Amino acid sequence: MTYGNQSRPASLTFSSSLLHRSLRARSGRRASVLTLALLGLSGCTNDHLAPQPELPSDQVPSGSKTHALETARPLETGLLSVSPDGAFAAASDDQGPAVHVVALTAQALTSRAVALEPGEFPGRSALTNTHAYVLLPDSGALAVIDLASASIVERWNPCPSPQGVAVEGESLHVACRGGELVTFSLADGSVVRSLLLDEDLRDVAVVQSGLVVSRLAKAELIWLDPEGIEVDRSVPTVSPGNEAAVAWRIVVAPSGAVYMAHQTDTDQSLGGGYSGGECGSITAPTVTAFVPPGVSIPAGSTTETSAEAQQLTQLSLMTAAGTFDLAVNETTITLVFPGNEFARRFMQETGSQSDGILPALGEVFAIHTFTIGVDDNMPCSFTSSSTQHEESAPIGIVAVEAGAFSGASLVLTHSPAEVKVLDGDVFGSEVQVALDLEERRDTGLELFQMTVGTGVSCSSCHPGGRADARTWLLANGPRRTQPLEGGVSHLGAFHWDAEFDTFDALVDDVMSDRMGLHQELSSAHKSVLLSFLDAIPPAARPAQSLDFEATERGRLLFESPSTECSTCHGGAAFTNNTAVDVGTGGVFVTPSLVGVGYREPLMHDGCASDLLDRFGPCGGGDRHGKTSHLTDAEVGDLVTYMKSL
Repeated sequence: MTYGNQSRPASLTFSSSLLHRSLRARSGRRASVLTLALLGLSGCTNDHLAPQPELPSDQVPSGSKTHALETARPLETGLLSVSPDGAFAAASDDQGPAVHVVALTAQALTSRAVALEPGEFPGRSALTNTHAYVLLPDSGALAVIDLASASIVERWNPCPSPQGVAVEGESLHVACRGGELVTFSLADGSVVRSLLLDEDLRDVAVVQSGLVVSRLAKAELIWLDPEGIEVDRSVPTVSPGNEAAVAWRIVVAPSGAVYMAHQTDTDQSLGGGYSGGECGSITAPTVTAFVPPGVSIPAGSTTETSAEAQQLTQLSLMTAAGTFDLAVNETTITLVFPGNEFARRFMQETGSQSDGILPALGEVFAIHTFTIGVDDNMPCSFTSSSTQHEESAPIGIVAVEAGAFSGASLVLTHSPAEVKVLDGDVFGSEVQVALDLEERRDTGLELFQMTVGTGVSCSSCHPGGRADARTWLLANGPRRTQPLEGGVSHLGAFHWDAEFDTFDALVDDVMSDRMGLHQELSSAHKSVLLSFLDAIPPAARPAQSLDFEATERGRLLFESPSTECSTCHGGAAFTNNTAVDVGTGGVFVTPSLVGVGYREPLMHDGCASDLLDRFGPCGGGDRHGKTSHLTDAEVGDLVTYMKSL
């Protein structure tokens, strides 16, 4: 596939010369919650085959979908966008190949479905008054939809895995998981600029001083000037003993401030469970607002302009966890938590007592609204200006700044799929439109996203099925979170130490005990959860940003008998599932290397900050593949090849 409408620019070439720096050890090791994690990063000698998991086979719960022949998707944020004039909204279907164009009038909301290709799942979108620009992450494409006719008029190809999109005047910016930031001309769809930033890009937004791009796992903001030159980086400052993680979404408020929905994760020892930490949870949902560099935003008595981005306000919320979305208008911040509604459903359907979920935290609400300037700087807030349940499970929200619903917010729900005006009573009655009347309940998805006893969910540490870039201190030592992309049951025993050879045992230990569910899931529930995890697709490979010749040289080195890399990291999954000691501090299961370039830091304890560091002091030396004889340039080629897997 060719990406964009021109040849690959030099700025998108990964040069091995960038890797000619001294190998360094990673200090300050923290380490890994494996909510529903997999294996360990380790090479191999001749040890033993890790036990293969025994998989549950009971019938799934009534009404649930199975995923034996389907693609499963954890919930995504940012699936709802609105046009600047407030006349249209675009809702990406989280369950299938469709985008819904919603006309917003004072009389009623009306919706028309725009069909995509079979198997395509739409992601984030950005709207002008006439068109919607909808990302298709799996196919590396972008659909241009005419809003008036609700039809696709063009397709552009920005990169292998587009994640975030924003309109700026006559330009469209697309941020990609592989690190590409591609700018298109809206007039003719041509690529006018291509940059290569860090991997794991998530959102891109237009600010007064240029652009801001977020990174998902590390909750980092990269600030760029109008020429695309980096001027600053920001990570939320959180309370001591904690770390900012998982930037679910960024939104630019009417004031010009940038609001990030992220997590505050604890650095404390977790021992045998996942309790404690900020706000009574090891992963507290948090919203942090920033003033862009070079911009002046009144905040109390402070109106000075700084060359660096400034943290403005911050709030952390109790009784919520996992995937969440936010909207900001002139007066309020509104957060939606689908996992809370899924927890309520689970309690109702299993007959759990009210203290079976979140026993120490009380009631869970799906929608929280905070008043800016009044309760937007409150750590560990139980309550907000208003809270409410939304039985359809809200998965997206956007503020409307013009048109019939100016000042309100639109909410996208999961099952049934609807778009609603959040404060519809202001207009005399609840205003909503159905997008899809088909039953969309999915027990595997709900279990994965559900808020449970200690205020966490599987998605807290595995956002979108990925990994959170955290190394957590568990009872058996520091352990880095592993991704779930590409499925789990074909990779052998579970966890770095191969401590579970059945999925039932894994769920009983991790979800029921450590996560605080306080009851065992039925075998049927475990079966459908595993089916869901196994249907999560692998990460798209960032081939566009890698030098072809360096990749090919690296492949030859990887497969060479002199390095022995492919001895253990072979086959389609790039693992032989052996549990071995390769000099990294113990016996760990050889992981799959598919998508390894996306899951830094590396190794079981996160000691390698990136793939180059894996070949440094903490990588096990020549017990972990024989690479000490390689030159810096050859190591650079090997790293480039591994990034392509």
